[in-house]
Amino acid sequence: MKKTVRSKGLFGSLGVYGREPPADDRVQVFIHGRAYFLSVVELVGARVQYYYHRESQGIVDFRSRQHVRAAVTRVAEPKGYEIHVLRLAPYKGRPEQFFTPKVRAVPRR
Repeated sequence: MKKTVRSKGLFGSLGVYGREPPADDRVQVFIHGRAYFLSVVELVGARVQYYYHRESQGIVDFRSRQHVRAAVTRVAEPKGYEIHVLRLAPYKGRPEQFFTPKVRAVPRR
């Protein structure tokens, strides 16, 4: 069964259609300047900042798995943005965590 989900993202409302992404779906993010792969579920409730050529492109809060996927596939990947984690919500016993973005001098492509 498909359901329609509307999530607010950096560029307004993102319409996402289809099933929820699989629980093991992973997204590359940067924490303190180092690349990590976190599951989509771990990123629900995260606050992130997009960067392009070392310049901030805005901050967004991920509110659902659909929102994380849409923010990555419709915003970050097409525009070449890096996703830097500023906050991770508690997850499976992990406490809430806060981070400082550190952006490399040479942008990644």
